[in-house]
Amino acid sequence: FLNGITEYFREGEHNGGEVAMIVRLYGNVWIAMVTLFMSISGGVDWQEAMEPLVRVHWVYEPIFVYFIFFMFFGVLNIVVGAFVTATNEISKKDRELLVNAELGAVDAYTKRIKE
Repeated sequence: FLNGITEYFREGEHNGGEVAMIVRLYGNVWIAMVTLFMSISGGVDWQEAMEPLVRVHWVYEPIFVYFIFFMFFGVLNIVVGAFVTATNEISKKDRELLVNAELGAVDAYTKRIKE
């Protein structure tokens, strides 16, 4: 995205509002990364982040939509899957501890009855 924005500014003069919006969302590498992160995490509306890119060139619209789709449905779902797997493992250990505690209580009760 930044390469296209740089070339866009090299081509000629643009109105101040358009330049301010592009610089606010994609002014340098760090700001662009924060904007893209905020786009996938709900901090910025997708349309708000995509609008300056569409003004640069129409091809950035499908690229941005693909980025959102890939990050949201691909990467974030893998991260959520990892958390679910970890939680499931912890749940199994808790279940085993509960069963062992119950078996211990049954053994203790059995010993008391036999005495």
